Amino acid sequence: MLLTKSCPGLRAAHLPVPDAMQGQSLLRFATSDKTEISAQQSDSGSQHPIYSESGYGHLSFGWSVLKAWRAGNYLYVDAPERELYDQSADPLATHNLALEGKAVVETAAAQMAEFRRKTAAESTEKTRLSAEQTESLHALGYMGSDSAPANDSNADGADPKQKIAIANLLYDAMVYTENERFQEAVPVLEEVLKQEPHTLMAYLLLGRAYVSLKEYQNAIAPLQHVVETTPDNALAHYELGCALVKTGRWNEAAPQFEAAVSEMNSSAMMHFYLALVYQQTSRNDEALVEFKDALRWDPKNFPANLLLGRMYIKQQKAADALPLLQKAATLRPDAIDPHRLLADAYTQLGREEDASRERSEAERIQTNGGSRLGTPAEDQPEDK
Repeated sequence: MLLTKSCPGLRAAHLPVPDAMQGQSLLRFATSDKTEISAQQSDSGSQHPIYSESGYGHLSFGWSVLKAWRAGNYLYVDAPERELYDQSADPLATHNLALEGKAVVETAAAQMAEFRRKTAAESTEKTRLSAEQTESLHALGYMGSDSAPANDSNADGADPKQKIAIANLLYDAMVYTENERFQEAVPVLEEVLKQEPHTLMAYLLLGRAYVSLKEYQNAIAPLQHVVETTPDNALAHYELGCALVKTGRWNEAAPQFEAAVSEMNSSAMMHFYLALVYQQTSRNDEALVEFKDALRWDPKNFPANLLLGRMYIKQQKAADALPLLQKAATLRPDAIDPHRLLADAYTQLGREEDASRERSEAERIQTNGGSRLGTPAEDQPEDK
């Protein structure tokens, strides 16, 4: 649909508003007093129909899309059970006139359909979301671009207005999950699925809750359902892959991480975990490619630098390992392993003095309380 929120910006910049843009500028609400606004609303309300819709119930539960059309005194709601209200006599919309006002209903429905036809945007290629964007949509209760698009027809879906209690249950579960109260989230999500077995968001949240509770075997079935229903849901593939890894099913995990990389090719995290799975399943050439891709998207990825450097040492390619391991040592100064591996690389190259220096540095870090992998940069204290 054509959006109207650009109108105020265009008018504020004293630029012409395109004829194709629908609606009215909201700038007048910021510049007019209440009396003037009330008068403007009265005048404009009688002249301009208003269209609105909600797809949340459809995207989250598979219910129908709700669409509304306000024209003159009437409010028409397009739902499985159509509704019509005369708002001049019934401002709270408590008396449905749809059965007795069939002619008005059909007129409003036709006007709405014509408006949608004129303003519908041309179909475009689906936008690829980053892991962070998809995660943000999930936190709001949406499956993101991975879900099926909303359907104009309301013939098959349930009426969301009759399902408010279920929507509230899912919201409660989302709050529990957001606050890491996973033990409390599980029974709520199970109740949602008992009443609405097609709620993909509930399956995803349930699987993730089980993963967080380290009940990895229980996580597999709900996550499997999500990836089978929405094969392009990258984060669901990733979560399922993690659950399979935790249960020792590395070979089964590989296709899940491959699917995640296919959908989020610019995610260093996805490439890195796929590389780990390949390495664990002795697919070393493929692991090498994925480690390189992870570093292409995130050159400061400490574990990718470290593990790719270690692979090169095992392949007797110490010269290729050196810059990677030096980078890892710089990224985490309190990490022991980069220096131990650097010592191995220098030994391969016959540079014993450098190898001895790195071994001494590894011992110094260990004596000072460092760990094998060190502290991630975001967790390190700032220099005073």
